Amino acid sequence: MNQPINIYSALNEAGLLWQAKKIPFDDNIIIMDDYIFRDHLLFLSQGIAKIEIKRNQAWEFETLVANDTILGLEHCFLPNIYADKMEYRMTSLNEGIAFEIPKQQLLSYLYAHPLVFHQLIEDLTIRYKFLTFNQQEKKAPLKQRIIDLLMEFIILTHQEDQGEYLKIPFFKEEFISTSLKCSTQHIQHILSSLAEQQIICITENQELVIHYPHLKKFSTIA
Repeated sequence: MNQPINIYSALNEAGLLWQAKKIPFDDNIIIMDDYIFRDHLLFLSQGIAKIEIKRNQAWEFETLVANDTILGLEHCFLPNIYADKMEYRMTSLNEGIAFEIPKQQLLSYLYAHPLVFHQLIEDLTIRYKFLTFNQQEKKAPLKQRIIDLLMEFIILTHQEDQGEYLKIPFFKEEFISTSLKCSTQHIQHILSSLAEQQIICITENQELVIHYPHLKKFSTIA
């Protein structure tokens, strides 16, 4: 099996990041607001962030992203009638760096480098598979669904190989309630149960610490 391509290294070696707008950011700040993808795409090279989409004039949690993610790539393949209606906001969960890359330059590069393009499409496919999985498993016990969602968060933030204890900074119950369409009251009870089992721990500064080997043992995704 081929090793995943390091997207940052590939784009940097091609010179795409040299003239791109570099956006360093601290933790817990809005990196972009009311962002609509038209002429540029946003590449997250370092850090973890949450993505929110504006629905009914309010921002709603959508997913987590991390290093080597290009935000808005799906808008390159949709008619403008749909793409222009999607408004994103990205808020950092820890320190990192993003780049704003001209869309046409990136598309020209991907056309000439199909392996990099394939890697990006594979990452998008994983996200859509998780969305489908969460919908298909909506009748499963809520505790199992939450365990699987936490596993998804680890995969989406590229932390599978980062050690025994993994972290999601500035964690909110909204991450779960919005993703699984369930009440926060039930979530609180299950998170307390997972903490008693020493699968997770939520610190005073809202950091979710996950004991990865233990979580993996109970997840149906692993």
